Amino acid sequence: MRRLPPSFAPAIVAVLLLAGCGTTAPQQPSSPSTLYDEPVATLRFEPEAVTLKTGETAEVKVMLDLKGRASQTYQAEIAYDPALVEVVDADPKTRGNQVSTGMYETGVENTVDAAAGRIRLLGYSITEGKDATGQGTLATITLRGKKAGSSKLSFERVPGDSTSKTKVILKGTSKDLLADAGTATVTVH
Repeated sequence: MRRLPPSFAPAIVAVLLLAGCGTTAPQQPSSPSTLYDEPVATLRFEPEAVTLKTGETAEVKVMLDLKGRASQTYQAEIAYDPALVEVVDADPKTRGNQVSTGMYETGVENTVDAAAGRIRLLGYSITEGKDATGQGTLATITLRGKKAGSSKLSFERVPGDSTSKTKVILKGTSKDLLADAGTATVTVH
C-alpha cells in the first residue's frame, strides 16, 4: 500500500467527498427490494473476545462487509483503553505507530494515539477496478496486554451523522454505506 504524508489527508478527503468518490456508474443492487444507497455495510472485530496475559500479544482483525456495494473511501476511528492494552507497531520502519491495513489501495492516515487510546484510519482507492468490494480485512491490530482488566474496542460512530468519525462511502456518491459497527472485548489477566 502506498502511503502519503498525513498533511495530504484533509485535502484528499475533501476532494473525494466533493467529487462523489468516482465517476463510473454504480453497480446494481443485489436485491431489487433494497434501495441502492441504503446503508447496509457492517464493520466488526474478529474475534469479538480476546483474552491475554500481561505482556502477551494477539491480533484483532477489523472486518468490513460491503454487502455487494463498491466503495472508494473509508474513515475509521477505533477507541480502546490505553491503561490496559497497547497497540504494537505494524511497521517499525515508518515514523509513528500504525496498524496493518488492506482492502483499499492507498492509505492516507494510519495513526495510533497511544495516550488517548485511539486508532485513526483513512484510505481510498482511486484506480479504476481497484474499488473495495465484497468483504475482507480493513485492518489488523496487534494488541499487547499491559495491566489486568477489560478493555472494549469500539468504533467512534454516530449512525446518520455526517460528521461521524467512522464511515464507508458508496462509490460515485458522498453517501455513508455503514449500517452497523460492532465492538470487541479484550481481557487482560
